[in-house]
Amino acid sequence: TTAPPVFGGCPIAGTEAGTDGTRTRSFQFFPGVSRDVSFSTFEPYNCRTGEPFDPNAVQTRDGITELGDSATDAVGTSYTYQAFGAADAPASSRRSIAGPAATEDYTVRLGIIEHRVTPASLSGVTDLAYAFGGQDDEGPFAGVIVYGEAATPYRYEITAAGTSVDGAYAYRTSECAGGRLVSDTLVPLTLDSANHPVSGQYDLMSGAASVRVTYQADGSALYQIFGGASGSLTRAEIELSASDGC
Repeated sequence: TTAPPVFGGCPIAGTEAGTDGTRTRSFQFFPGVSRDVSFSTFEPYNCRTGEPFDPNAVQTRDGITELGDSATDAVGTSYTYQAFGAADAPASSRRSIAGPAATEDYTVRLGIIEHRVTPASLSGVTDLAYAFGGQDDEGPFAGVIVYGEAATPYRYEITAAGTSVDGAYAYRTSECAGGRLVSDTLVPLTLDSANHPVSGQYDLMSGAASVRVTYQADGSALYQIFGGASGSLTRAEIELSASDGC
């Protein structure tokens, strides 16, 4: 069933259609799972809106987005999803600020994210292409991140035992050539209060190269390149590598 649209409109230019309703959805990344869901769709076309706290800012949105969730069942399990774009037409958002220090940033999304929540875990699976970029006071910037692919969706799971991340992802930014990686968690990662891994083990594969990483209680890590060298990284080295833009 559907209800009339209840959306805020596009006061500067463009249009936005939308629907609120309920239906049965088969969850793509959780085989055999179908649930009644409540959903909302948003389909703006060159929809331009201002911002109440910045008269120079304008947001422009295009493309369809659908958000939905199921009720929590008798054993405490529920499902949610976000679907961005349709076919080859992504959902996009662009924010521009006029004036002497003009800036602009944009995001483009195409794909699906699904979550399952139980009393003991949070599971997420995605097949999503995400692009971003713009212009700020340091110059232009851009990037693309692709989570999952047809045969290998990108999955993460959080339980009392830790966090597991499995599947393929690829990335490229204006600061980094990037590449394609496949992650395979062997022992779930646990994090300290600073969200730094202090235990766990996973394999990373890129092309024909593979490495096994094992985190230690002090935040350092041991690595073994398959068919190659082994060694260790200090916590400071790991934190530095995570903040260098690649």
